[in-house]
Amino acid sequence: MSSDPGSHDGAVTEIEQDQILRGNDESLLEPLLRPEEASGDGGEFRSGHLSQETGEGADRAAEEEGDGTGSPRLVDGMDPGTSLLLKSLYFLEALAGSAWGRFGTVYYNVHGLTPQQIGLMLGLMPAVRAFSQPLWGYAADRWRCRKAVYLITKCGSTVVVLMLALPAVYHSWIRMLLVTLSSAVFSSSGVLDAYTLDLLGKENRIRYGRYRLWSSVSWGLGAVAMGSVTDRWGFEPNFAAFGVLSIVNVALVAWKIPDINMKAEDDRGEEGDEEGDGGDIPVANEAHISDLFRLALRPRVAAFMIQVIVIGGGMATVERLLFLYLVNDLGSSTLLCGLSVLSNVIFELPIFWYAQHFMHILGRDGMFAVSMLCFVVRVYGYTLLTPSVRWLILPLEALHGVTFACFWVTLTDVTKSLIIEAKGWSTTIPTGVQMLYNAVGVCLGSVLGGWAMKEYGSREMYRAVALIVCINLGLHVVGLITSRLLFRRGFLPEDSKETPDNDATDSFADSMLQEPDNDALGQDSP
Repeated sequence: MSSDPGSHDGAVTEIEQDQILRGNDESLLEPLLRPEEASGDGGEFRSGHLSQETGEGADRAAEEEGDGTGSPRLVDGMDPGTSLLLKSLYFLEALAGSAWGRFGTVYYNVHGLTPQQIGLMLGLMPAVRAFSQPLWGYAADRWRCRKAVYLITKCGSTVVVLMLALPAVYHSWIRMLLVTLSSAVFSSSGVLDAYTLDLLGKENRIRYGRYRLWSSVSWGLGAVAMGSVTDRWGFEPNFAAFGVLSIVNVALVAWKIPDINMKAEDDRGEEGDEEGDGGDIPVANEAHISDLFRLALRPRVAAFMIQVIVIGGGMATVERLLFLYLVNDLGSSTLLCGLSVLSNVIFELPIFWYAQHFMHILGRDGMFAVSMLCFVVRVYGYTLLTPSVRWLILPLEALHGVTFACFWVTLTDVTKSLIIEAKGWSTTIPTGVQMLYNAVGVCLGSVLGGWAMKEYGSREMYRAVALIVCINLGLHVVGLITSRLLFRRGFLPEDSKETPDNDATDSFADSMLQEPDNDALGQDSP
């Protein structure tokens, strides 16, 4: 629940932000990170100069360059101003989403829609995203216009969500359906993650969670505040807060994120080749689309994608339909719904912050397994609730922090490896993976979940979801054991340059047999 704070088009949820993810090519913003590499046309974007060599950024950079130490102080491989900017973007974007996201389901319910209609509406949205999301990602890679893509999609989704507040729209089921589906056209949820992972680079990519956690903080706090507001004054303040915060977020991106032209990126790409930087990834122009298809057909990658779809479907039944269960079946208030979102972040924050340590101990496969196990326990627990003990939803929802944080960190890390393996497509691959999660998985979960809730009731629906994810967990464990015994490697895809003997992302069971290589995970560096 606290998980998808970043994407707020239509009836968005935190799982859509997310949506993922990454880019480790010659980044649009990488000159901000490494001033010593910038030259020529890219020189004006030196570290600390996010405001284009004006104000405190320029003064601070001048002081740092003149102190005789040789290099400025960096935070996660970037200057402090850039790091603070990214955290602010995550915080503001999720805060805006919390004003609408999870409460959209309650809004539709208030205006007379049935669970089946709500499930159908929210399920068709991902079907539209299945086409729009990869196209936005491709455009960002092909024409190197991530900033433009981000601004266009953010503005478009904001305008469409605000249209749902118009009486001419919410008095008609068909109009609500059309407006909600049109919002899915403006879906490119992986762009902010791609910016962040570009700036972090391969060495610091495991620290992505330290930025993503700010989404969780604002998502939880915002949900509690808006839940209380909705109980008192209705949904009008939700739309107002969503609009204002979205405008602030768009303005911050437009003002603070500089445009890097194609020539500057090409110049930097040539410098990287001359310096022999093996971590650089060619841009999409230099990659071949056939690489993507060959990558997707590999057994481990195909299995990973299937698991993402299953988990996405399971998550959708919670993100889209849980509030209906709480309000209609258990008689909960909107405030309790908001508090359940806040409880999500209890475990989510520390897991995001210490992601590299959990990854070092459990590995990708272990993190995935823990995520699914907690999800099964949590969802089955829903079926045991009654109106007299509905407050127990709060400790159950605390398990979501483990579920989502473990899943999202693993998904991010695996996607990064796929980008490296494909030699480019640093935005297309993340948006493609998110399409499987947010489009295919969420579509199936929303439509089938809404139908099952109407036909068989909420409890039977959640029992079925728990069983399906439990089967997925069992198959994952069997696949992991088989892969370890036959190939001495993990079940999930891993970096191509890593070997089973020194892969620090191996599972905990394998780490009992051999000592992992800390450097493979990008451990803390000076």
